[in-house]
Amino acid sequence: MAEMSAPAKRLRIFISHSHQDSAFCRQLVQALRAADADVWYDEHNLHAGSLLDSIEQELRTRPVFLLILSPAALKSQWVRNECKWAFTRMMHEPQRLLLPVLAAPVREEDIWLWLQDFKRIEAPGVEPYPPDEAVRQTLHALSLSLPDEAPISAAPQPEETAEDLLNRGRALRAQGDYAEALTLFARARQLEPGNMVAWANYGNLLMDELKQAEEALPVFEHITNQAPDEMFGWYFLGQCLVLLKRYEEALSAFDRALALASDETDVWSYKGYTLAELGRTEEALVAFERALALDPDDLGSLSGKASVLFGLERYEEALAIYDHLLQLSPSGATFWRNKGYTLYRLGRYQEALVAYDRALQLDPNEATGWQMRGEVIAKLGRLHEALVAYDRALELSPENAAVWVRKGDALRALGRYAEALAAYDRTLALDARDDIEVLYHKGLALSFLGEHEEALKVYDHALTLAPQDADLWDDRGNELFFLKRYDEALSAYDRALALQPNHWAAWGNKAAAYSSLGRYEEALAACETALRIHPASEMVWRTKANTLRALNREEEAQEAEAQATRLSNAGR
Repeated sequence: MAEMSAPAKRLRIFISHSHQDSAFCRQLVQALRAADADVWYDEHNLHAGSLLDSIEQELRTRPVFLLILSPAALKSQWVRNECKWAFTRMMHEPQRLLLPVLAAPVREEDIWLWLQDFKRIEAPGVEPYPPDEAVRQTLHALSLSLPDEAPISAAPQPEETAEDLLNRGRALRAQGDYAEALTLFARARQLEPGNMVAWANYGNLLMDELKQAEEALPVFEHITNQAPDEMFGWYFLGQCLVLLKRYEEALSAFDRALALASDETDVWSYKGYTLAELGRTEEALVAFERALALDPDDLGSLSGKASVLFGLERYEEALAIYDHLLQLSPSGATFWRNKGYTLYRLGRYQEALVAYDRALQLDPNEATGWQMRGEVIAKLGRLHEALVAYDRALELSPENAAVWVRKGDALRALGRYAEALAAYDRTLALDARDDIEVLYHKGLALSFLGEHEEALKVYDHALTLAPQDADLWDDRGNELFFLKRYDEALSAYDRALALQPNHWAAWGNKAAAYSSLGRYEEALAACETALRIHPASEMVWRTKANTLRALNREEEAQEAEAQATRLSNAGR
């Protein structure tokens, strides 16, 4: 059991009401805010159209939905629509709370059928409490108290019901008091062992907030065993199995859920994510399309589809989805970061930088955003600025090996080889696995520092991990060349060329080794091969010039030297 903790978050509440009930609504809102709740409602009775975007955003992000219930509310199509949305979300998010508060007498038969089973704040006979008592009862149901009152006791009460416990538990969960919420959910299960909603809330809190998927799994298995025809049990079981990386079993659970309710957007979306984890990308796209056919603006399904398209290197299609996501959620920092990464892969670095800057404005403490900003700026040649971004990322995430290696690359490109070497060593110390790229770059840094014996050791180690890497064999040859072990260098270059016959750098380096051994004709032949593959190599043209000069072919040597100079000037 988790340790007890005081509420750590303000309770975020959405209130749906008819403008005819505005007086009671304002009284309730005033009390809720006095109890430190964060309350949203249509304060100015604006037309629905002007509020649509605001209402949708607030509905999504506020876990507590209060309905001020009255004859006027029951006649309002707008209130009905808000309530239906809240009801639908509860099927997928058991932590949500829908609580009707009676403000005027209504007939039981006039209450919408799907709302009749909900616990209501009302006096006997479907009569409203006096406003002050209705407000007091609502605060108690939400585990809220006014500043001059004692906190609501969590101890068992003689007349408490499972529904009371569920509502208070949901309210406490939304305030971050997970331990107390779990206790109330457990009591609800004890009072009504057959109440599968109580089981779902208990398991969902374990899984989502307390990160105890192993402990949550038997809870969801109990639900599916006791109520196999309840879609939500299979849906939550699938989510739990995904967290445990048991993807095939998760897929079966989602299929069972869809067999019971084939029009559930969230289940199709989770199925898409699960198929993507299994590498079944085309099937994943189909699942996301099914979800989006049901809800074209579902953020999770759009994001999942974009991620799969990105993985398939269909970057333009992924970018179009991220643009759509940002129209729906312009303050979504994750969507801005993903757009930036997609633009980065497309080589559109300036646009990527704009996207990352926007993401960091929204979420300045996200280490990945700073890392990627550094990588984009490095691509734009602004290495000193890139280092600033990497250092900011490391302030936020000092154990992030990926940032240390990128910092090392920037330092190496700036000629700060000793610092680069320290960054690469830090990377290797943080990541238990030997990363070939890091070893490769560490070898380069050592080489630039003149530590050729040490560099050779690094490349030898790297080749035990990746013996088929032609670049590593080429660089091993270079270290042997610098150590004047030319015959061994030739053997290394030959290994590189056996793996990659068109490796022009290995041919050029082989030419230099031949030349150092005085084998000028072989050196010249190797130069010609390298230049057929890559005629724009200044280094190979200079090697060719020196070789021709050694063969006393001065006129040809001067032509090769001139070509090398032209290439050098063109690259400036």
